[in-house]
Amino acid sequence: PVGKHGRLHLAKVDGYGNAPVIVDQYGKPFQMRGASTHGVQWFPEYINKGAMQTLRDEWGVNLLRMACYVTQYNGYTNGGQSLIDSKIVEGVQAAKELGMYVIVDWHIHEENPHTTKTVAEQFFKKYATLYKDYDNVIFEICNEPTGVQWYTGGNDLYSYCKDIAGIIRDCGSKALIVCGTNNW
Repeated sequence: PVGKHGRLHLAKVDGYGNAPVIVDQYGKPFQMRGASTHGVQWFPEYINKGAMQTLRDEWGVNLLRMACYVTQYNGYTNGGQSLIDSKIVEGVQAAKELGMYVIVDWHIHEENPHTTKTVAEQFFKKYATLYKDYDNVIFEICNEPTGVQWYTGGNDLYSYCKDIAGIIRDCGSKALIVCGTNNW
């Protein structure tokens, strides 16, 4: 799909209402069909080219979401950074070679994203810079921030998402950015 559809972005499309939809490089609506890992740090053996090719060829998947848990056991800030970093690199490269899209998911899971914002800033600066020219990378900047207020003027989802998205854009990345909501 990446070779045919290129970098995805948002645009308003006739017949789809007022909200923007995901479109391909030609402005045509594009439907992602994907699978998600559980924690990358808990099941790293499933992020490899062979597994991803099976998902693509046998399941019809065009997207893999790599869930990188942050503070949980062996999470990014809890002893798992090296493993998670290596699996992100492997997964993004395999997806590129297979023509698949890939979501790099900062999986905060039921906590305020401001708790680990400094690390998230470094994480997204690193990967937005590394993959700014990749058409297949999508960033999910805080998955499952359930219970966190959307907007309070500071310690909330809106300010976090705006800041992290700004970092990604400042690095030159035009990737889609997915922002979690406070109620899934």
